[in-house]
Parts: sequence; structure tokens; C-alpha cells
Amino acid sequence: MNEIMDNPVKHELREELAQCDAAIAGFAPVLKHLLLYEDSAAFSERVVAQSRGMLADIAHQLFNRSEFFNNNNSRIKSFSQEKDELAECLWQDSDLLTHVHGLAIEWQLADYLESNVGLDVALSPLLQELVGSGRPELAEMAMSVLAAQARASQQAMRMELPVEELPAELFDRVLTLFERAQSGTERAQKALEEGQNRRKAYDERRIRLNQIARLLVMLGPRLEEALSIDHAGVAIFATALAAASGQDRHLMLYSFSENQAARLALSMRAAGFRRKVMERQFALLHPDWTMPPAFADISSDAARELLAASPFGTSG
Repeated sequence: MNEIMDNPVKHELREELAQCDAAIAGFAPVLKHLLLYEDSAAFSERVVAQSRGMLADIAHQLFNRSEFFNNNNSRIKSFSQEKDELAECLWQDSDLLTHVHGLAIEWQLADYLESNVGLDVALSPLLQELVGSGRPELAEMAMSVLAAQARASQQAMRMELPVEELPAELFDRVLTLFERAQSGTERAQKALEEGQNRRKAYDERRIRLNQIARLLVMLGPRLEEALSIDHAGVAIFATALAAASGQDRHLMLYSFSENQAARLALSMRAAGFRRKVMERQFALLHPDWTMPPAFADISSDAARELLAASPFGTSG
């Protein structure tokens, strides 16, 4: 019989994780309609507004760079309406919505930690050390990540998300939606040309999240330093913990919400965190949450097994 079912402690933790899964399953439809959970950690007013703002900004970029605008007021009004319609279309894409929702949570947490513990949203202590590394290639990569973090933090303040910062699959999907929205109009050819030009210029290696991932690979034996949120910063910590626990990054960002504390605790155990380290991280993220002993007592392998059994548990 399955070990998870035999062990009462694992069964209890599986039930806790199931509640987290149920909440995650409702994230996309709830966020789409803005009807429920707006006062929760996952759906704060800021997270909802920033998610909407980033999607609207994507639509704005596509229309503005397509040379669709001129001085004709009626045309400008028409294109403005079409931009809004494209933004609503993007809003209906669950994968894209999941991505921007995770980013909104990331920046909300980064601002929270800056206000509460003085952790700079761009230059974390770890990144500062790496910029001064004696290994030129590591220092150069750290500088690239720092520059990307600084740009992204400023863009987040303005609720912007450059189209070129999307992962390849989402980048192509957004352009395809844009092209389809213009098909059958006098601007169809321009839309196709815009899509072609953007695809040619696109370089997934330059995306902030991919630069962070490459930096982690270069850390080698120092990788453990990335598994401390107040040392590595939210962006690096989320990427490192996702990799160490075998989960997708956006799911890791979701787990920072208070109603996902059980998933976060299991993720930390899956990554090999010991109880004292877990408690220190939770003191920063959820100071009012008391960790049940079962979360610290379960083995790393068992925690990984529980996460893998979750419908959202493993990275794809």
C-alpha cells in the first residue's frame, strides 16, 4: 500500500496540501472575474490591479509599435477600443494570467520585505557579493541579473511588462492573439509584420528569469546561499526554491501567499531545509503562522513525494 496512505502524519500533510491545491485551482477563474477572495493574500487589491495593468500594457505595446495610430481622432478612439478588447482577450488566457499573477505576487512580496526588513528589491546581499566576485564570468552574470532586476522593479512600479520578457510559449501566443485580432481588417498585414519582427528580435536567454536561472547554475557549491530569502532576495529565492523542490516558479510564488503556507513548508522540506531554517524563513514571510511539527519532521523524500502527487506539484 502507498506509504502516504499508511502514515498518519503524511496523510495529515496530504490533506493540508489538498486544501492548497483547491485554492490554486480556483485562482485563474476567480482572478478573471474579480468576484471572490479580493481581501486574501493571493488576491489583494494591488495584485489584481497589477495583473490587469501588466496585461493592458502588453496590449498597449503591440498597438503602439505597429504604427496604427495617427492624428485622426476617430481612428485613435477605434484603436483604443481594440486595445481594450485585446487586453480582455489576454485576460482570458489562463496560462498568461497565471504568469502575470505570479509576477504581481513577487513584486508585492519584494516591496513588503523592503519595508519590513530593508531588503532592496533589486540588489540583495547575495547579488551584491556576486557582483564583486573574483570569478569574472560570475560577476558579469550577477551584473546582468542586477540590471534586469532594476529594470523590472521600475517597470513593476508602472505596472508594465515588456512583451519580450514573456517566456517563449507565452510570447508567441500573445503575438498570435494580436495577429488574429487584426485579421480581416485593413491592418492585418501590419500586424503580421509586427509579429514577424518581434519574433526575429526575441531572445529568450535575455529574459530576467532565465538570467537568474543561469546565475544559479554558475553558483555551483554556493547554491545553498540562494535558499535564504533575506539573503538572496525574492526573485532569486523563488527560482532556487522552485528548482530545489521540483516545482514551477509561478507555483512557488503562489506558495508565498498565507493560504499556501502548507505548500511552502513542504517545499522547504523537499529542498532539504531543517526546522530552524524553515522557522527563520517563515518568520519573515508569515510571522503569525505557527508551523505544525509534522512539517519539520517529515523527510525531504516524503515531502517531494507529497508534492509530486499534487496536481500542481511538479515542474513541466
